[in-house]
Amino acid sequence: MLSRIIAVILLLVGIVGIGISVAGILFSFQVVDSLGAALNQTLELTSESLDTVTDTLLLTKQTVSQTGQAIGTVGETTDSVAQMLEDTRPLLDNVSTVATENIPDSLDATQQAIPNLVAVAGAIDNTLEKLSNFQYERTILGVPIGFDLGIDYQPEEPFDDSVAQIGVSLEEVPDSLRGLQVHLDAANDNLAAVSGNLQTLTEDLAAIEGSVGEVGPLLDDYIRLVNEINGNITQSQANIDDQLQLVKIGLLILFVWFGLNQLVPLYLGADLITDGRLGSRLVQENKTQVAADQMAEETTVADQDGVDDDEREETSPDEDSAGEPEEEI
Repeated sequence: MLSRIIAVILLLVGIVGIGISVAGILFSFQVVDSLGAALNQTLELTSESLDTVTDTLLLTKQTVSQTGQAIGTVGETTDSVAQMLEDTRPLLDNVSTVATENIPDSLDATQQAIPNLVAVAGAIDNTLEKLSNFQYERTILGVPIGFDLGIDYQPEEPFDDSVAQIGVSLEEVPDSLRGLQVHLDAANDNLAAVSGNLQTLTEDLAAIEGSVGEVGPLLDDYIRLVNEINGNITQSQANIDDQLQLVKIGLLILFVWFGLNQLVPLYLGADLITDGRLGSRLVQENKTQVAADQMAEETTVADQDGVDDDEREETSPDEDSAGEPEEEI
């Protein structure tokens, strides 16, 4: 009964092992195919991403190049503006001298001359009024004769009053112009500061332009590296089918070897169920026959050894008797 149970267990183990081997082959092939498809998709997506990175790096390189050119242009502009402001300072000094010194002095001199101008304007005004009022009318021989100078001088405001008002309006101008000197000096100082800052900015922009110029070769290295990686991925994608095929062959050999190992428990189980009719009983009988033959041979050898011993015992007295006469002689 125990041998039957062991035989059934061995048969089940062999059958299950072969089923596992077949299922392993089928399932492993499906897994390898799925893995290959997923890997191909991943590599393709990675290659597309690297292409996008390459395009981005090229666009970045172009942008950096344009930025460097723009920075260079701005640097040239700031340098020009700084130089212009520096050149403007002497002009501002001259304007300050004229506006705060020369013009006020001239206006003071004009103010001093205003009373005389008012007197002259009054005289001119009176003269023009008299000339405007001059008329000649006579009657000679009953003929009326009349004429004037053709001057019509009737101003709304007398000339001397206008000149006097000009003098009044100029009274505060010299002091106001002299007060501009502080502001013009401050503007001059500010122009000097702005010019210096622009010079510093020009130098900084030149340094930035140099740094931006170094980014271009670095981006070229990145682009070359990305292209090499993309090429390797493309090459791997081309070789992945062959590699997966080798994996399939390896798995096939492994599971076939595992399935062949199950033939032993199958054979043993079947042999136990059939009571050795598959060969184990014949082998045992052969072993028994071989053992019997060996025992028969050993018995035959032993009998032959016994006969040889008897023959030796029979021949030994004759040899003794033959030796005695030799001793007497």
